[in-house]
Amino acid sequence: MPPGLDTAWVESLGGWFHVLTAVLVAVDAPVPPVPSELFVIGSGAMSQLGSVALVPSIMAAWLGCWAGDVGLYALFRFQLTGLLDRASWGQRIHRGILRLLDKAGPAPGYASLFVLRFVSGGRTASMAAAGIAGIPWGPFLALSGIGSAVWSVYMVGLGWFTGSATGLPFWASAVVGMGLGTLAGLIIAGIVAIRRRSGRGDG
Repeated sequence: MPPGLDTAWVESLGGWFHVLTAVLVAVDAPVPPVPSELFVIGSGAMSQLGSVALVPSIMAAWLGCWAGDVGLYALFRFQLTGLLDRASWGQRIHRGILRLLDKAGPAPGYASLFVLRFVSGGRTASMAAAGIAGIPWGPFLALSGIGSAVWSVYMVGLGWFTGSATGLPFWASAVVGMGLGTLAGLIIAGIVAIRRRSGRGDG
């Protein structure tokens, strides 16, 4: 593939690429299978190539992540899940969120708003749990905002580093970056599980 050809479609979108990224990251909160990470990590790889700007890539990921967090939190805090149940696709989303909540187990507290977003499905479970628990808006917005910012810098930076180190096309760098991110998420999930078991043992 000629150099630059694989990023031509992104360059044709212009600023709309960042809008699309933000929307996908926001939707990824209630619907984890949405491949938002591919766009976020890919934007980091493309910024290394000069196809997109680095700061707008981070800002798009951050705004989308924060907006998705707030939307999912509000959905459960104000008990609006009945709106999802009005449509078959909404019922599937609702069931998926409940399965993630059941799998995640009891929320470990405010730290979950920051840490669990790095674990597969953890963002969805922690935001829904925060809404159900009625965590106050102030701490929620602060921790969610900071967590979203750190996640965005990490994911975009992962794409930038992978693209710089491998020299692969942006999409291949994004796939490699997703693999590394998944590995890091498994490590974090393991640490969280060990801490929970230790906590139950202390009780």
